[in-house]
Amino acid sequence: MGIFGIVFSAIGVVILIAVTFLIRVGVGGRRSRHRDYGVKYVICAAHGIRTKGEWITSFINILKEKYPDYADNKKARLIPIRYGRLPASVCALGFVKRYLINWMRRKLEAYCEQFPAASVSYFAHSYGTMLGYEALRKSDDIYLDKMVLVASVVSSHETFDDTIGMGKVREIHCFCSKEDEVCKYNPFGHSGYWGFLESGNRKCKKKPHKKLKVYNYCKKNLEHSGYFTDKKTLNEWMKILDSANAGIPVPEKHWLCPFMVSSDNYPPVCVRGICKFYDEKRDKCLLMNNGQQK
Repeated sequence: MGIFGIVFSAIGVVILIAVTFLIRVGVGGRRSRHRDYGVKYVICAAHGIRTKGEWITSFINILKEKYPDYADNKKARLIPIRYGRLPASVCALGFVKRYLINWMRRKLEAYCEQFPAASVSYFAHSYGTMLGYEALRKSDDIYLDKMVLVASVVSSHETFDDTIGMGKVREIHCFCSKEDEVCKYNPFGHSGYWGFLESGNRKCKKKPHKKLKVYNYCKKNLEHSGYFTDKKTLNEWMKILDSANAGIPVPEKHWLCPFMVSSDNYPPVCVRGICKFYDEKRDKCLLMNNGQQK
């Protein structure tokens, strides 16, 4: 077989893997008209590439054991987000990356719409950090309490203008380590190595931006998957995700809410601040907090 035959065979294998993946994940995240106002807590957990996210099951079990609120199926949804074990060569393809980001966006939008009274948080490792952060950036319908980014491949020079700056998420927590060579050399972003950086400074600071709730957890000796066996790190995750500290972006401060007062189609985060009585069958606000009937 000549050199061209080998090249075309390799390209064919990559395309086959990519197509198989697209069929596997499907369209994902269909929007639901049914809304459950009884659910108060939602935590989504997403894995990285070259794994099926085996850690997610134990992570969810620890959360349920630590906080009874999360073990109550009427009040909480702890949701694993899995997209299969993918090789790095496939995930680096532009069209696969774009597809996955949109797939994640649709999923998170669907959860925010389905559970409008809930505090929704996103916990992710490696490639999953980028998928969630880019989904948040591209959407006006995702409203998060916290993002926990472990071994993050989001850019370390992020300015957060279109995420925290627009009220889409209350807090971002980044776990990084100088021993993580995956985060140091990957082609996407390096906040899992450097942390999120203050402009002009490469030192990993606990709070790199004075006015934003962005926090770095600067580890010295953890490799890319070493976080899951480190007890101190696990305790830090539990403290961040404590149900007693759960919240949603404040409706009055959210950039979309003032423009929705005359509309029946509220962004989920605005419901609590604007709508006093909701007709669930018609999925419509009947009485706003100012007494105006709809």
